[in-house]
Amino acid sequence: MSWEVTGTSGFAAGIDALVAAAEEAARLGVVAGAHLIEANAKQSMNGPGPQVRTGTLRRSIGVVDTISLGRGIYQARVAPTVIYGRRMELGFHGTDSLNRHYNQRAYPFLKPGLDKAIPQLESVFAAAWQRAMHI
Repeated sequence: MSWEVTGTSGFAAGIDALVAAAEEAARLGVVAGAHLIEANAKQSMNGPGPQVRTGTLRRSIGVVDTISLGRGIYQARVAPTVIYGRRMELGFHGTDSLNRHYNQRAYPFLKPGLDKAIPQLESVFAAAWQRAMHI
């Protein structure tokens, strides 16, 4: 008795294409989610808080990097690039390196941006997977 299996190269190519599509779906979902958080963070700066003088902090908020942490696992970082962005988000209570004393309250913008995005992230990822898998 003998067996002959044919068409395995086509099957393997199909599996490889499916894995590549899943990888791309994961990456696109993370990137789209990060941009949603970025947009929400910028929008949250319109609420109560310090007056916008130049818009530099708002313009500095962006998707700083997107990296692969392994097959199908991605991480994106949304952050401001201006040096005072962290103090605005978290506030600052204490003495700085020039011996100036501060009791600056926080004016969060990233956390509200994330909080607003969380209910939408499932649909963002579903759309990315549908596009990648041609569903």
